[in-house]
Amino acid sequence: MERNNSGLQELARVLDDRMKALSIPDTVLDFGKITKSYELVTTEYPVPIPRDGYQVCRHLTLGDTGISAKMRKLKPGDRVLVAWVRNEPVVIDITIRADNM
Repeated sequence: MERNNSGLQELARVLDDRMKALSIPDTVLDFGKITKSYELVTTEYPVPIPRDGYQVCRHLTLGDTGISAKMRKLKPGDRVLVAWVRNEPVVIDITIRADNM
């Protein structure tokens, strides 16, 4: 007796399509915000990430460089651009509104 597996095959196809749709690409750009306790909260991952759970580009750790008044360390309330490298967030830079330039 031959079994018809078309229902099972269709379920497998739907599950495969759904998993592909939900998977995060290797690198994604995202916006985030630094909280009062220096946790990172991003648009794509709104769960606070503790300070030791994300990376920061070196220029955001230098403080006053004398190059530009706008070049400074991260502080609470900053909106930031975040690159997701696999599952690790990296704060690239502080973002500001274009009319604040």
